[in-house]
Formats: sequence, C-alpha cells, structure tokens
Amino acid sequence: MADSPAKWVAVDDLLEAARGELRSGQLVHDASFTLFNSMAAIQVMDRKMDVGMAPPEGEPAHKSTAALIAEGRAPLDLSDADAVYVFDALLACEATWHGGQALATTVYTCLYMHDWERLEAARSPVVRAYFEAVRCSCASVRYAVSAADIYEEEDFILATSGFDMGFAAVGDPERRDVALAGLRAAETWLLERDGSDDGGGGGDCDVLDGDSVSDTAAAAAAALLTRVRFRIALHTAMVHLFQRPNGDDAAAARQCLDQATTYLADMRADLARVPPPKREVGAGRGEENGDASGKSQSEAAGSDESERLKVESESKGGAGEGANSGGGAVDGGEALGGGALDWDPSGLGFDRKVNLTKMGPAPPRVVKLHTRAAAIDHFAGLVRQLRRVCDVAGLYQGGHGALHEVLAMLSSMSDDDPGVVSRSFATLALLRGGLLGKHMGDAVLRSVWLSGTTLPPEVDIAADADAFDDNDDGGGEG
Repeated sequence: MADSPAKWVAVDDLLEAARGELRSGQLVHDASFTLFNSMAAIQVMDRKMDVGMAPPEGEPAHKSTAALIAEGRAPLDLSDADAVYVFDALLACEATWHGGQALATTVYTCLYMHDWERLEAARSPVVRAYFEAVRCSCASVRYAVSAADIYEEEDFILATSGFDMGFAAVGDPERRDVALAGLRAAETWLLERDGSDDGGGGGDCDVLDGDSVSDTAAAAAAALLTRVRFRIALHTAMVHLFQRPNGDDAAAARQCLDQATTYLADMRADLARVPPPKREVGAGRGEENGDASGKSQSEAAGSDESERLKVESESKGGAGEGANSGGGAVDGGEALGGGALDWDPSGLGFDRKVNLTKMGPAPPRVVKLHTRAAAIDHFAGLVRQLRRVCDVAGLYQGGHGALHEVLAMLSSMSDDDPGVVSRSFATLALLRGGLLGKHMGDAVLRSVWLSGTTLPPEVDIAADADAFDDNDDGGGEG
C-alpha cells in the first residue's frame, strides 16, 4: 500500500500571534524542548551556525567528495613517501577525534575514507588495508567508549554523521577479521616487493637493494612497513583487550603494545628521514589539478609553500619537536595546542571543509588538528596507558588480586591523566566480567540485609555465578 502524502499544517497565524506576545528571551517550544536544548539550538540563516548556508561571497563553494576525487585530490597510486605522509596525517586526525572532536571534522576529512569500492582499484594492497584498519580502529574505540559508558559529552563524540564505520575488532569468532587479514597481506606484499625476508617480525626492515634504490626511497619503504606493522600491533592488542580479562589475553595484549611502542619510536624518527610531498599545498588551494596523480599545474607555487613549511618546522626544532610547539596551518588555521601544522589539512588526500554541510545541528566550523608529531605522542601515551590496563586485567588470573592492589594500579594509572579511550578499556576490564564486576552488587547486599528480626537466607556466591554471568550486557556493536 502506498504511503499517504504528507499533510502540511499552516502555523503562520499562530506564530504571528505568538510574536506579538513574546518578550525578550522567550521562545515557542513543545513540552519536550528543554532549557538545555534551547542553549544548544542553532540560529537558522546565521552563517556561523547554519550548515545549510552557502559560503560567503568571495569564498569558493564547498565541493563534494566525488568532485574532489575527480580533481585528482586523492590519487590511488601513491609513492611510498606520499603514502607515509597521508597515513601520518590521518593518524593526526584520529588523535584529534580521541580528544573530543567529531569524525566529520577529523578522520573523515580524509578523502580516502569515503569511497571504499574505489580503493579496490589501487595497485598496492597497502592503501586499502591501511584505511580499512583505521576505520576498524575507530569502530573499536567507539565500541569501547560506548560500552564502558563513562564519557561526558565534552570528552567524546559518538555520532558517526552517517559514515560507514565497519566493524569493531571485538574478536568475534563468527566474523572474519577483514582488517587484520588485509594488514597481514599488505605486510607480506611489502616484504616481497622490497626483497626483505625477516619473517614478519618487528624492528627495522632492510629494504636496500644494492645501489639501485636511493637512501630516501629505502627510508620511505621502511617507514611504510613500520606503519603497517604498528596497525597490526594496535589492532591485535585491542582484540585481546576486548576479551574477558585473563592472564593470557592480558599478556598477549601487552606484548602487542610493546611492539607498538617500538614502531611509534621508529615513526617519530621517520618524520625527519622521509620528507613530505612538495605538491601537497598546491592541491589544497582550489587550483585545477593536472592529472590523476594529484600533481598541481602550479608546481612552483606548491614547491615554494612547501619550502616555507619546512623552514618553519625546522626553526621550531625539527619535524618532531617543532610540530608540538606549533603556529599557523598553511590554510590559516593552527595546530591543536598551538604552533605550526606540519601537514596540509586541505592538501593531498584531505579537505577539511568537505563535511561541513553534514554536521547537522552543529556549527559549520573547522577544528584545530594535531600535528603528525603530536599524533605520534598521543598514541604513545595511549599505548602506555593500555599497558597499565593489561596489568590491572592480569590480576584476574586464577581469581587472585586483592582489591587494594587493583585500586593502587588504578590510582597509578590516573596519575598519567588517561584519556577517555584508555579509561574505557580499563572499565571494561574491571566491570564487564572482570575483577570488580564478576558478581552483581545486590548479591553482596543481600548477604548482609536484615528483614525485620529474621535473617535473610545465606547467598551462595559461587552457585549464583553462572546466573549472574548470563545477565552480562556486552554493550552492542561499535
């Protein structure tokens, strides 16, 4: 049966009458529209608040993802150096999202995160595998934060704005881990391409092939492999952390996190060894791009701007230290925490305004993003905090671990000012079938309650354990 047509009711007369009665500060609302809603409401037709408004006169119109890709802003065939640059920039976006910004203004400003079927055409499996791993990582973090439910509105934004998040790495035995399989295949492909055979282990990869490969190209190839391996280590650690805490999973997760720490140190060193592409600035200025490789027709302008960025970065203490101290971004913005932004958020593979019209009831504003170096610092801190979560979860092995030991570890963890992501994983380890959440609190209370003058029946905690476990709530998909 066809749907009945929508019926519109004219309220012009009602609003006109209300306008004559309203005083300053009053508004017309229904019963469910609270004071909090009114404080968060946007003002229609205000360019600073209404995402449906066209850009001011003189500013270029917002372009869709498809239009930007058609201009060559996100080429599929990336050199190793370009891929390293894009991957690190996306890491900066992911770190900014962890800090309480929206996916639409951070991770999904990357043009590669939108059209997944398009990525299948890439000659290198690394491109598809890495972006799929980032998507899975975001879904996993979102799942952990949602299931733990300890975040405040300003700590984390769960809204996906309609983007495809894929599946979280929760270790579901009935679902193939596509992200991990892709990363493993990408690692193998890189090792075979570069003539290296180290069995997939950690550490530096020797990719030199006589004198035919320059030092810069070899450094870029090694850096690319390091980033793939970092994603493997982080992904696998999250899979173990999502399991019910026990000594084996905690130890396996910690081993993966130890490897991730090593890879992050190599990634920081790569910032100085692998220079960013010289064309990334020109591609983000709205000029017509030349070919599908993303090269700008105004090569000289892009090169000059890139040199200016390089000089600014070096004047702040190098690619690593300077990124943390920061200044204005190439498009007039600033890095999160201040200082010069060491990548172009409207350059190769990115457009920071691409999703402004998809923000819904939120002001159409761009956000301050982490530098690449600061993003590596952020993930190093996250890995360090997750290692402490492993220590806490490991106390559950064999049912041992006194409460005061758990509290002492949590107190030590809090000294490091953990973010919402690590706090969420700690909560899941302790309260979802873990040390503090093994038995429901009412069982403990019932064992000491008095009902009139008659003692309540003694509660057998061990006998009731299975019944309590059956009521556990996993928190839902990410």
